[in-house]
Amino acid sequence: MLLLLLFLLGAQDIPAVESSISGTVTDTMSGARLAKVQVLAEPSDRRLPQASTTTDEKGAFALVRLPPGEYRLMGIRNGYLETYYGARRAGSQGILITLGAGQDQKDLKLKLLPSAVIAGTVRDPEGEPLAEARIALIAVSYRNGIRELRATGQYADTDDLGQYRIPNVRPGNYYVRAGLEPPDHWRLPVDHSPKDRPAPEVLIPAFHPSAPDLAGARKIEVAAGERFTGADVTLVRSRLFRVRMKIKAPEGVEFGVSLWPRPDFKDGLGPHPPSNCKAGVCEFTAVPSGSYTATASSGGSRKMTLDELFSNSTQVSVSVPVDVAGADVDGVFLALSAGAEITGHVAISGEEHPDLSSVQVTFVDAEAADHDARVSDDGSFSARLSPGYYEVQVHTGSDLVPKSIRSEDTDVLQEGFTVSRPGKVPIAAVLSRDGAAVDGIVQDKDDQPVPGATVVLIPDAKLRFRHDLYQQTNTDQSGRYHFQSISPGDYKLFVWDDVEDGIWFDPDFLKSAEALGQAVTIGARSHQAANLPLPPAGK
Repeated sequence: MLLLLLFLLGAQDIPAVESSISGTVTDTMSGARLAKVQVLAEPSDRRLPQASTTTDEKGAFALVRLPPGEYRLMGIRNGYLETYYGARRAGSQGILITLGAGQDQKDLKLKLLPSAVIAGTVRDPEGEPLAEARIALIAVSYRNGIRELRATGQYADTDDLGQYRIPNVRPGNYYVRAGLEPPDHWRLPVDHSPKDRPAPEVLIPAFHPSAPDLAGARKIEVAAGERFTGADVTLVRSRLFRVRMKIKAPEGVEFGVSLWPRPDFKDGLGPHPPSNCKAGVCEFTAVPSGSYTATASSGGSRKMTLDELFSNSTQVSVSVPVDVAGADVDGVFLALSAGAEITGHVAISGEEHPDLSSVQVTFVDAEAADHDARVSDDGSFSARLSPGYYEVQVHTGSDLVPKSIRSEDTDVLQEGFTVSRPGKVPIAAVLSRDGAAVDGIVQDKDDQPVPGATVVLIPDAKLRFRHDLYQQTNTDQSGRYHFQSISPGDYKLFVWDDVEDGIWFDPDFLKSAEALGQAVTIGARSHQAANLPLPPAGK
């Protein structure tokens, strides 16, 4: 017995067998080996730190003393985009590397993509360069399955010669939008020019080359490593007009009013005209010509908690389009209701005292905005929503999947959720531990595994409005993919060697690719295998 105890104690002191990753880093375009590249191994286990090293003068690297597990390998160097090992394009997470105990993963080739540059000059209509103008890149993205044009988060300011330069640009299609910094509305100057002078005009934001809206904008396509230096923008002038609106709100409800460009590219360039509100009448006095959305919003008759403010679960709003076309606008009317009080409950089928700590209910509106409702320990939740259509998503982070969601006579999982009246609206969600899994290998025409391919699980056509049913992943170094926590039902599996992120939410794109999908029926708690052939290039 003593010998056995000593053996067990000694075994506890034996360290885990460590692993390593080594290889080279090269330029994707030229194939040249790259020195001074920081190489990071990011573990799937977020509790572990990233492992780091730097390539030598021959572009070689080695990461040693790595715990066994799953990793993604990324390279960072000036003049290049941060690129993951096996990534087909910028922004992709690349190939997941699985390291066994004591395994030495050798001869990996990490290819970095040279970054592009967009540059140009911003001028006024007379051709004079404008200093301190702000430039934003606008591109297509998908949020909650909805396609939208919005700022990428890459900005630049012009120098004293009106010139700007935006580095670290990914290959792709962009619009360039420029404008002057919004004025301080508290110190907005008042026009005191002689009355016989023409009405004053202001410079308003414009797209390359000189368009106040998308209709006249010119799209810019940049390739990896390209220096596009002709993205000049000439701002346009507009007179300022007055927009007057009346707001009707329930008694005791405080509200705010805004007038934002339509569409809103989230670039901060505006214009964002100031307002003056008294007794339910708001007047915007410095509005350039253009298309806008007028919105009145309220958090209700009580003060919101910080959690409610950030979850967007108690704010109600009403919006109307406003077009300013060379004249003042009167007669805009906004009727703000108290909103519907959503009272809900979450239960787990067959469990009397379920643990709901990881469950969250989200209402996604037609603009792809989230309205989160936190679930209490007893399963109750609440939200205040404006009239409109919502997709209801229940996030669990486990094998739990929605079994049913009903609101009175409406099957929310089949029809969605429409708020049509104020007052209390009940909704009940029942979850089950019926989450299923599917995995397999992606193979090329020679039946060889394809690492780094994009695999997407898409629900049957009648349920494609439910974006919570979509799943996406990339195959690992053995060509394998894996999906879990799948709701039972009919799906299609799609695979692409290289595809724009999120484009499968575009109905036109998916229609053209429909024949490439492999149908699969997922049963409750099942674990299915489905190997997928890689479609020919261009499909």
